[in-house]
Amino acid sequence: PVEEFNLMFKTFIGPGTGRPAYLRPETAQSIFLDFSLLFRFNRERMPFGVAQVGKGFRNEISPRQGLLRQREFHMAEGEFFFDPLTSGYPPFSKKADMEVPLVPGDGRGKQVRMRLFDAVSSGLICSEVLAYFMGITFDLAVELGIPDSFMRFRQHLETEMAHYARDCWDLEVLTVNGWVEMVGIADRSAYDLERHMEGSGQDLSVLRRYREPLMKEQINIEVNMKELGPLFRGAAGEVSDAVSEMDPSDVEDILGSGKSLKVRISSGEVEVPRSAVSVRRSVVKVSGGRFIPHVVEPSFGLDRLMVAILEHAYSEEEEEKGEGEEEVGEGPYAVLRLKPEIAPVKCGIFPLMNRDGLPEIAGNIDMSLRGKGLMTHYDASGSIGRRYARMDEIGTPFCITVDYDTPKDGTVTVRDRDTRLQKRVAIDVIPETLSGLISGSLYFPDL
Repeated sequence: PVEEFNLMFKTFIGPGTGRPAYLRPETAQSIFLDFSLLFRFNRERMPFGVAQVGKGFRNEISPRQGLLRQREFHMAEGEFFFDPLTSGYPPFSKKADMEVPLVPGDGRGKQVRMRLFDAVSSGLICSEVLAYFMGITFDLAVELGIPDSFMRFRQHLETEMAHYARDCWDLEVLTVNGWVEMVGIADRSAYDLERHMEGSGQDLSVLRRYREPLMKEQINIEVNMKELGPLFRGAAGEVSDAVSEMDPSDVEDILGSGKSLKVRISSGEVEVPRSAVSVRRSVVKVSGGRFIPHVVEPSFGLDRLMVAILEHAYSEEEEEKGEGEEEVGEGPYAVLRLKPEIAPVKCGIFPLMNRDGLPEIAGNIDMSLRGKGLMTHYDASGSIGRRYARMDEIGTPFCITVDYDTPKDGTVTVRDRDTRLQKRVAIDVIPETLSGLISGSLYFPDL
């Protein structure tokens, strides 16, 4: 038998069951609820974007595959509000020539590599705004450490397109579990704001200011209450409102044809004297018009994204020996090649020996780097090779070794995790050097 099942967790506010509530399945709706305040905060300028990070909750029937499908998960979502009548989106020019792998939603499942400009021009991607966010999302994933050859954008099929979406693309990453959705980027048009307007009665439209004022003909219905009052008495106001809500062009046609004007009020249909209603045409200067903003939403699954980053950063290598050390024979060990920008520990600090003043120098370097906001790890136990291995296993990109040359020339050995290259660097420039290596402004072989 078919059983109705709600993917939202139901709960109750306070004691009893009189005030039901649901845990949010996404973070986005609070942005729409606060749209008027956020628009004012942005000094009523369009376009503008709002981003937030938080938890989502879905009552999954079968959570599985580790962190890929959960009932409680972390999300980062953005809502970018824009005028749909604005021709083009200037920042898109920065991504127009970018080639990305696309799987169109035509059901064939064939992957093509295409410039974003061509995808928009052909109508495959519905707008420049959507294509721009696809471009910066792809770049971000690469910067986080996911190889571009393991990524693609897949367009939703017609049968899976969300009811609110005009177009939707998922950034998918190839993992041990196959192609997995990491980010969904949807053009939600004006769906959300329109539904909130219907439910709340609040006006969420904004003013579109014209570059040059327009001269526009305006048709107004005028009702003579002095004539309606004695005729309809207490219902005169209701009759007046009913007439005013009619289309002015229709009223003008009825009056011009000599037909009677009839409206429906709570007590039934009534006939309004033609002499009590008139239509006036005028030309007015209009400086703008109101519209409901459209929205493009990138939605990131942070847990999934972190799993993909860790998977693609993981490898196994033979243990590295320090100078004069013998092979310990423990076999391959794990190396986590996290990008320096996202590695939790930026640098390991080692004294070569735990004597002769080397620990004091290493400790001073450690405290100096921590004072500049760099997360470090001081390690004085075991061989240098094992200390390197411990740092590699947790993704630390750089290590500093204080040896017996350090007291003589004021330099230390800096070791790069990915290339295993080692360079002598003066203690005085260590903070600037590490900051440059972490940000990417310095290239290790050039030290």
